[in-house]
Amino acid sequence: MKINKDLKTPCDMILENYELPFELRPDQVLATDRVCASDWDKVALFMDVGVGKTVVSTLIAFWWAMRGDIDQVLVVMPPIILLQWEEWIQTFPGITTSIYYGTLKQRKKIDLSADFVFTTNGMFKNDFEKIKEYYRDKKVLLLVDEAASLRNIETLFYSAVREFIFLTPYKRLLMLTGTALGAPQHAYSYMSLKTPDLYRDYLRFVMQHIEKTDKFRRVTKYRNLNVLASNLMKQTIWLKAEDVLDLPPVTCVPKIYELSKQHMNLYQDLVEEKLLELDDGVVLDGTTPERMRHVCQRVIMSPSTYMDSKIVPTGFALINSFTNELGIFRNKNKASAGSAGACEKLVIYCNYRVTNEYTHQYVTDKLKLNAVQAYGKLGPKKNMASVQQFLKDPEVQILIAHPGSVGIGGNFQSVCRAVLFLEIPTTANTYIQALGRVKREGQKRNIIVWLATAKGTIQEHLRKVVVKSEDMVQIVMPTKETLRSALFGLT
Repeated sequence: MKINKDLKTPCDMILENYELPFELRPDQVLATDRVCASDWDKVALFMDVGVGKTVVSTLIAFWWAMRGDIDQVLVVMPPIILLQWEEWIQTFPGITTSIYYGTLKQRKKIDLSADFVFTTNGMFKNDFEKIKEYYRDKKVLLLVDEAASLRNIETLFYSAVREFIFLTPYKRLLMLTGTALGAPQHAYSYMSLKTPDLYRDYLRFVMQHIEKTDKFRRVTKYRNLNVLASNLMKQTIWLKAEDVLDLPPVTCVPKIYELSKQHMNLYQDLVEEKLLELDDGVVLDGTTPERMRHVCQRVIMSPSTYMDSKIVPTGFALINSFTNELGIFRNKNKASAGSAGACEKLVIYCNYRVTNEYTHQYVTDKLKLNAVQAYGKLGPKKNMASVQQFLKDPEVQILIAHPGSVGIGGNFQSVCRAVLFLEIPTTANTYIQALGRVKREGQKRNIIVWLATAKGTIQEHLRKVVVKSEDMVQIVMPTKETLRSALFGLT
């Protein structure tokens, strides 16, 4: 049989109408063509961080618009990537954009008729009735970026997305995430949105795939996982970074250090005090270990949070060591204009606001380095401004950030290859996303990651978990004794 080499694929036809600023990889072309040549109207793009799910989803949206399947695209995402999405779409001439965000008064003035409208998960959920009524009879694509936010079917955001896409037969859906699953039961949320006929409801899913749970309804044993995997892959594109990208190596260095004697005594006393609140031999609910992990990790870098203490955490010395190793100089006079060190930048991840503040004070006052901050309470606008400063201002050497505030959607690979986790994320997904800001296509240099690990603390346990890419949801700590072992770094 002869193959017609002149036969155009959907991707060929899209690129005749829309010019990209770079050449697509073969896997991106194949992913685009697979969706566009199908009759899928609700699709999951499970593509690792840095693989290019933004460009693939955009091309799919263009194809559906060219065919007349959609008239508008509503993109819902974490606030930190609003500007990034707008800047990307604005590279295509003739496409109108609008950001639906701000105060209630500001939002009333925002035009929703643009070709691409960008908003956040919170805005979509809080203004759902208004958004639903505006788009009710329109042919619209709902594109959910960082769709891991949909994994919990009990949230208002999931409920709003589900109601929206099934309002009319001509609503389409794209779900984008690089960290799709923290546990097998999360698969149900995606399937209920893209292929709802597979399971009539969650009860049917439980009957087929969950064999045992404990008294707190935590899953302890699954069944028919091969069937579950097969069902999840329906109307799904799944691309792993190691299969399609030629990324530089990542050197992950556990930096194990000791707390001062006074600080360690404080940590141990706090752990024992918190453990006394738990009953011996009682099975713990799902929230207790998580709460204890946060309480105990917070005292490692912020001891004054729990007592009137002048203890200076020894973990700050790691910042000094890392900046010296990287060649991040304390003032301009130490760096020659053409030196490699003059270009080095560093991302420091902290889980807690107090740690972020203390770290910023240490970096700017003691090390005399220029740093910007990003964490939840600063708000999306200030966080986005900090990220832009870090990316564009050569004098801003350090970004001190919460992994949830900038660990999603940012592209730091052009200016940074070094990451210090001063506090370790409590889930592997958060760690993978945060690392993915530098470990992505376009990174030209070897990546260096330091994991600060205070000896004899919860950080020893957390480091093992995130490096093995396990999810804390799946790490069962059923009793006070197993929790104690983790808090003292024994497991």
